[in-house]
Amino acid sequence: MHLTLKPGVRILNTHHHWISVALTSAALAACGGGGGSSAASPTPTPAAAAAPAPVETLSGRVIDGPLSGAKVFIDLDGDLIQADSEPSVQTDADGKFELPFVEASEASAGATLKLVSIGGTDTSTGKALPNIALVSDVPASADSAAAITPLSTIIAAATTPEAKKAVLVSLGVSGTVEDFLKRDVWAEAEAGDASAINIQKANLSISAVLQSATSLVDTSDGSTAVANATNIMNALAAQFVTQAVAGADLFDTAVLTAVLTQGVTTYAAISEPDLVIAAEVFAAVAASVATLVVVIEGTANPTDAAAIAVATTVQESLQTAVAAVAASGDTAAFRTDSSTEILFAGASDAVAAIVSLDTDGDGIINTLDPDIDNDGVANALDKFPLDRFETLDTDKDGIGNNADKDDDGDGFSDALDAFPLDATKSTFASGSSIQGLALPSAITVLETE
Repeated sequence: MHLTLKPGVRILNTHHHWISVALTSAALAACGGGGGSSAASPTPTPAAAAAPAPVETLSGRVIDGPLSGAKVFIDLDGDLIQADSEPSVQTDADGKFELPFVEASEASAGATLKLVSIGGTDTSTGKALPNIALVSDVPASADSAAAITPLSTIIAAATTPEAKKAVLVSLGVSGTVEDFLKRDVWAEAEAGDASAINIQKANLSISAVLQSATSLVDTSDGSTAVANATNIMNALAAQFVTQAVAGADLFDTAVLTAVLTQGVTTYAAISEPDLVIAAEVFAAVAASVATLVVVIEGTANPTDAAAIAVATTVQESLQTAVAAVAASGDTAAFRTDSSTEILFAGASDAVAAIVSLDTDGDGIINTLDPDIDNDGVANALDKFPLDRFETLDTDKDGIGNNADKDDDGDGFSDALDAFPLDATKSTFASGSSIQGLALPSAITVLETE
């Protein structure tokens, strides 16, 4: 038998049976039946590429008023200054942002993840705030939104859960810290939510303090402006935490004087060692800010036109006056320039009505009244200075004692508790008592025959 070999075909002789083996991808000729045509083998379909795993993201909003064009980054190393490895994004026209979610385990040793916002334009007032620095704790899970606000900045400076809660309580904010940090209080306040309205008033008040402190220091050098603004913010926030834990009224003039004095002193030691500000300057700025906090508290809704006009005055005219007194030390001129008569000269009727508000109708406007609600307790000592029915909050739960059914928070109703203001002493309904022991709130008191 004679075989003609095609290129690439080898002939093997195995027990006298001839076998042809193709070494190429060419098709073998078909056998028998008269045909010699060739057919190409089907091309294998490549395996479909695996779909990429979805990337978890963290969304939120930066709120003074909403801040557009702010740089938001996740601080991994605890210095509140953006490093090349720390992801960042700019907020949109509504102050909203979205970043890749980062697990707590990705923080540097000894550091806690923080969201930091730098600069931006307040969309409510139209004022560019290039050196405003705000911070928030990073939520534990990606399904939680994250609000970065002046109040979240104070909470972020607290190092224990108890201290974080104390900040909320000092401002009369109820609920958990975790729930607070995910609230878009601007949107909620616009919708008329009462608790969000009060929180946003606190945000504007804290912002007035932070902005005034920034105006007292040097942020003129572009190479150090952001670092200086971040450091002054962090120093002030730490002082606010100290005052909140002590149970102080954060916006009392004496408290604000201490916050500004100690905060700026701490800042100067780190960032501006040659800075010298006289004690009377701190006192004068604190008094002016405290007055404007009263005006802010008198607004009906911090998102309406009148309140926004007040916020604009704080951001512009007040900061001009603070920067001037920081440079000159002339507190007499500052008191004139920062008085409500000068700051709100020519204001609309709606704003003028807020500035001249007399809540208790005693003939003394709120900005001059030492007891705004006329309940006999001075504003500085009154946990609820605008509520004539409340003055105390023994268990610091944000509910005044008159409305609180368990004033000391020991789990025993005041109606059953012979010691309603002492969490270490409680009395059962039957009359037997347990003293010197803090009882868990889960215990239910049952009366038996």
